[in-house]
Amino acid sequence: MSSQSNIERLKLAEELYRRRAATQLDRYCRFIDIPGAPLNDDEDCPEFYVDTVTPAQHHTLLNDKLQQVADGDLTRLMVFMPPGSAKSTYASVTFPTFYMGTHPNEPVILASYGSSLAAKFGRKCRQITGSDKYQELFNCHLRKDNRAVDDWGLTNGSTFMCGGILSGLTGNRAKLIVIDDPVKGREDADSPTIREKTWEAYLNDLRT
Repeated sequence: MSSQSNIERLKLAEELYRRRAATQLDRYCRFIDIPGAPLNDDEDCPEFYVDTVTPAQHHTLLNDKLQQVADGDLTRLMVFMPPGSAKSTYASVTFPTFYMGTHPNEPVILASYGSSLAAKFGRKCRQITGSDKYQELFNCHLRKDNRAVDDWGLTNGSTFMCGGILSGLTGNRAKLIVIDDPVKGREDADSPTIREKTWEAYLNDLRT
């Protein structure tokens, strides 16, 4: 086989790989650079090292379920995995960016127990969508006029907003809502008052 034929086959394989990454979440996670640890100790550091961990079997399982959410086959999904299993990496960082690329003009809201944690996810999501690989897949990129860490959008019309679940997100719309750690820890989880406030915020702020 000639070298030219090998080059053509390689190009075809790369194109097929890109097409699958643009439509299949698990392939997407293996194509993009997933943000890992921040470059410095600054709490508001906007840049992150690349996470070089290869997705494991339980990540593929999670991605398969999240894919069903993206496809509309699941309307609600709850994820319970041990600490350190990278559930936030896949459910709160890679999945929202994949959804935004595959669902133009649709808003996404991510909520957590506090605005600082939500902003951390927002920074990682923003880094992915600002990458060349992301633009290569979806032919869109970050809007220059809307890049605040907690409120930004893409040129395909999709938008991202994040904040604390108790911070008051009423009045904003979303096609996808991601809730990551709605309570801070055991003390808050054991508090009837905080549990009730969190539940009411979910029903009256997010659900509406």
